[in-house]
Amino acid sequence: MKSRNKLFKVLAMFTAMSMVLVGCDGKPSISISNEDNCRVTFFIGYPGAGYTVQTVKSGETATAPSDPIRDGYTFNGWTTDYEGLETFDFESPITSDTEFYGQWSKNVNIVTFKYNTDKSDDVVNVDAGAKVSEPAEPVRDGYTFDGWFLNALCTEPYDFDSVVVEDLVLYCGWTRSAISITFNFNYTGAPTNVVVSASVNQEVALPPTVVLERDLYAFAGWYTKAFPAETDVAVDLTVGFEDDIILYAKWVRQFYAVTFNPNVSTLQPIVVRVPLANPVAVPPVFVREGYTLDATWYTDAALTTPYNLNEVKDDITIYAKWNINSYTVKFDLNYEGATGAPNDQSIKYQGLINRPANPTRDGYVFLGWFNGAGDDATEFNVATDKITSDKTLYAHWAVATSGKATVTFTYIKGGATVTHATVEVDKGDFIGADKMPNKPAFANTHTDNDYMFINWYTDAALTNEYDPNKVINNDTMIYGRIVKRNTFEAEFVNLQDMHGVGSSVELYEEAMIFSYEKIGAGNNTGVDWVSNGWYVAGLYYSGAGINFEIMADQAIEDAVLVMRVSSEFKELHHNPLTPETYSVLVNGVEFEYELPLTLPLPNTERENDPDGEKTPFEDVIISYHFSLSEGYNMISFITNNSWDYGAGTFRANAPMIDCIYIFTEETNGLTMIEYREFLNRK
Repeated sequence: MKSRNKLFKVLAMFTAMSMVLVGCDGKPSISISNEDNCRVTFFIGYPGAGYTVQTVKSGETATAPSDPIRDGYTFNGWTTDYEGLETFDFESPITSDTEFYGQWSKNVNIVTFKYNTDKSDDVVNVDAGAKVSEPAEPVRDGYTFDGWFLNALCTEPYDFDSVVVEDLVLYCGWTRSAISITFNFNYTGAPTNVVVSASVNQEVALPPTVVLERDLYAFAGWYTKAFPAETDVAVDLTVGFEDDIILYAKWVRQFYAVTFNPNVSTLQPIVVRVPLANPVAVPPVFVREGYTLDATWYTDAALTTPYNLNEVKDDITIYAKWNINSYTVKFDLNYEGATGAPNDQSIKYQGLINRPANPTRDGYVFLGWFNGAGDDATEFNVATDKITSDKTLYAHWAVATSGKATVTFTYIKGGATVTHATVEVDKGDFIGADKMPNKPAFANTHTDNDYMFINWYTDAALTNEYDPNKVINNDTMIYGRIVKRNTFEAEFVNLQDMHGVGSSVELYEEAMIFSYEKIGAGNNTGVDWVSNGWYVAGLYYSGAGINFEIMADQAIEDAVLVMRVSSEFKELHHNPLTPETYSVLVNGVEFEYELPLTLPLPNTERENDPDGEKTPFEDVIISYHFSLSEGYNMISFITNNSWDYGAGTFRANAPMIDCIYIFTEETNGLTMIEYREFLNRK
């Protein structure tokens, strides 16, 4: 017995040393036995499960091990082949080495549904031998659902009537049914791209609301490139496309754009489309009261270069020339048998007539010239009424009387009525310009006086200017208009982020403010000529400017606008400045000031010293009809020329600005929003 046990131990050791080699699937690759005993190997039948070995004497039966256990699986028995096709009767004897393989079936199979979109996979568990339920039919924009497939290429359909015997991955099949077509109109300022949906390889059309129009161009087809070559061919929308695509419009120039600028602020420019095939521009009709449009147009607002309208070669802006109209004024003595009427006069639009000598008529006093012959006609003011059309003026008469008439000249100043002068004149006579009383003493605005005399009027409302050649028949009151000065300093404007140029340097914010010490006037010191001791300069380029912010307690009309200015250097080739070259804007609207801005020039003593002291400041009246709105007002003074004097950074003509004066009625209240922080930095 001991000998047999010893032999068994040796055999066991030999068996252990001669281990059967097993692949990853549990199938052995080598086995060893001897003549009397047979080796019986039971492979559990799944990776990593291992095996057991029995040694059976040849001719005897093997004993099947207890059924192994595997989570999720049912053990189906032992077979003598790996594939599980050859069953074995354990009552049969073992006559040679034998291998048994455990066979299993899954209790539950995992079925994964892949949608082939951005939708997450669905995973379901299916009992072994059961069928998996087909999911609800998925939806994908632009695609048709084709079913579920066993392979990713979607060529092997899955039969949902079949039972699930193993884990499955099913793939969703799709066929493209609709594509996205993007129409890019392909030019700056074009409408937003239009995107339409179309069937694959079916005709594509733009929505009927889309109009293929571009000013000056003709549509020339849709292309797959934004900049197609000459050899590229437009796409055919009738055959459609297989995938999403962006199409670009091609445009062919058909017209030139000729902008006819009427060259006057009261009229708007008009753009005329001129065909390239027949490049002849026909001017539009502009109507301007008192002017006739010249037949010649010019390439510049200064009207120096004529333009040939019959040879348009590119887009261009051209400018109108206006010829002022002249009108005939006739004089009718307005009584039967009259002779010796004044000669006809030719007067330009908005001009004043040349006052004819007052006519005489025995026994009558000449009352003046009127707009009609009848008693209800209004009087024509020779001194102020402007001519805007052909006109006939009629003399009006009154029966002559004798005696003297007194003309009293009065005005209101500081709330008090002041009688300035009285003049006695024969009834039926007139004072005449040479006998008019002197103006009030504060008429000179170039002093420190706070008041300015404007004119004499025949009414207390100060609406009808007095004509000293008007015949006086009765005692008459004449009213003077006196306005009070409001001073607004340039050094108190908002200079935030503003810059100027001068003396070959850039000037930023407070650096644009200069001291009176730069100003000289013979034996006088600069402080005598600079209000508040400071001024602003450096506005020597087109677009440079400063803004005065003024608050008005009521709307103001017919104020007097005065600029206290000087010139930077000795020679200004384009003096004076006008609204076309130096702009004044009130609340963003250009103000056409009627008097030129004539800058003072250096005196003889400084003529050869351009780098020395600056020219003394002077007051320059630029308008007697300046208006402000109630509340906030912004008055902007902007350089609007590019005259290069070849003097370093001086690229335009502009004034140095000390301050501005606005003369208004005493009852008007004006204040300036001041920004003193810039001066405080000096």
